[in-house]
This record gives sequence, structure tokens and C-alpha cells, in this order.
Amino acid sequence: MLKILRHYWHFIKNPSDRRLWPIHPSARTKVFFTIFLLDVSILILIFPIYMLIDYINPMVSTMDNTFETPWNVFWMGVIFVPLVEEILFRFLIKYKGFYGFIISRNTWRKYYRWIFYSSVILFGFVHLGNFDNNNFLFYFLSLFIVLSQLIGGISLGFIRVRINFFAAFLQHALWNLMAFSLGLVIIQLNNPLIKLNENHIQLEVNESNFRDRSIEKFDMISKNDRIYKLDIKQYALAEVIDSIYGKDKYQVYDIYLNLKLETQQGISKDSLLQELQKESTILEKSEE
Repeated sequence: MLKILRHYWHFIKNPSDRRLWPIHPSARTKVFFTIFLLDVSILILIFPIYMLIDYINPMVSTMDNTFETPWNVFWMGVIFVPLVEEILFRFLIKYKGFYGFIISRNTWRKYYRWIFYSSVILFGFVHLGNFDNNNFLFYFLSLFIVLSQLIGGISLGFIRVRINFFAAFLQHALWNLMAFSLGLVIIQLNNPLIKLNENHIQLEVNESNFRDRSIEKFDMISKNDRIYKLDIKQYALAEVIDSIYGKDKYQVYDIYLNLKLETQQGISKDSLLQELQKESTILEKSEE
């Protein structure tokens, strides 16, 4: 493993598209999982940076309805998106015969460092599109926001040129599968997000892994800016906020949720918003 890590470090300092060949399949497997575990370890180490960024500049993102069902998450997030990204950012970073019409092999080698790290930078910063933030601090911190993707871009590039394209795609798919699976576990461990039973107010909010539109429900009883009952199932947080407070007044870090509120005396909309903001990112657009 240490030999692999030393080779990887040398690659970072001086990347080349030389393939590990000939090499036994078991050795390729060892390289594959060594780099994967290295990326997991680095993510654990840098995770506090993401916590700090989210505290300094809360991240907002609208839920993509493409990921409503488990099948869509698997197909899009684990298969389709990794395949497309590998084709766009790493398929062409290994010299091919027809490149000779544009650039010689020697020139390619001479400038390969720039070629390789250009693909890494493009891959990293395209992931800024995962967020809806559009303020100066967001772009100022952008290098740290996509730090995991930049590191991943180097690792996937290493796997692509040292093993092959399919191995890079497989590692990308495995990474996304791990991330989605971990997210599902965290959601279940964190539920209920909110459970309030005081001052004649009963409020419970649970996050949902996916969205089942066959059972979605939005019932609200309100009067004079006070809410007396809410029974919401399988809605996105952004939809809930837009329905209660008006469209396009707030930005959120979106989740699917079930929300149940009952109170005879009613609760003001502002008080409900404050309760939701304790566990969810909900920002007025003027704050951006």
C-alpha cells in the first residue's frame, strides 16, 4: 500500500498518462481500493471545513425531482452521471493515435501537467452548480466548497490513466453509491428533525429519503396569519415554504419531508419559520 501511495504522490507532482502495464489483475484491484480508501480518509479529514463553510455561508440548493425514487437515484446518480462525467472530463486525458493530427506525442508529454490539471479544475468547479448560492462569499470560498471534487478529480484521473477508463467510471460510481447510502443512513438517524410538544403546540418534522407522490398531501388551516393545523406528506421543503410564505421569498437547502402541526391556539407564521430554521437552512433572498 505504501508503494502505491508513493507512486500516487509522485503522479500528483508530475502527472503522466503512462499505463500500469503489464500488471496482474489483483495488483490493479489493490491500486483501485487503495486510492478509494485514501479519498474516503481525506474526506473525513476535510469534513470540518464543509461544516465551517456552511456555518459562515449557509449553502442552499433546490431539490432535483430526478432523484425522487430509489431507482432514479441509482440510475442517475450511480450510473448515468458518473459515466457522463468520466467521458467529459477523463476519457480524453490519455493520448490517442488520432491526436497526432493536432498535437505530437512529445508535445503532449511536455504539456501533460497542464492538460491533466485543467481537467481536474473543470471537474471540480462544475460542481458549484449543485448549489443555488450566488453571493460574493460563495465564490470566494468556492475552492474549499469543491475541494472534495478536486481531490476526486486527481484520484479518478490517476485511475483512468494508470488502469483504464472503466476502472475510473467504476470508482466514481462506487463513490456516489457510498455517498448516497451514507446520506440515507444519516437521514434515518436524524429523524425526527423537529419534535415539539409545548405551549399547546404539537409539531413533528421528519425527513424522507425519497418522495412518494401517490401519498403526498398538503392540508393547512390558517386564519389571520396564524396556523392551526398542518398535515404535509412527501413535499419538498422549498414547496412548503413557498406555499406558506409566498413564492420566491426564501431559499432553502431542500429536502423531502413530512410535517404535522396541531395547535388550538394557533402559531404565527413567523414562529413556525423560526422553528423550521433551527434544523433547516431557510434564508430570505435578500440575505444572499
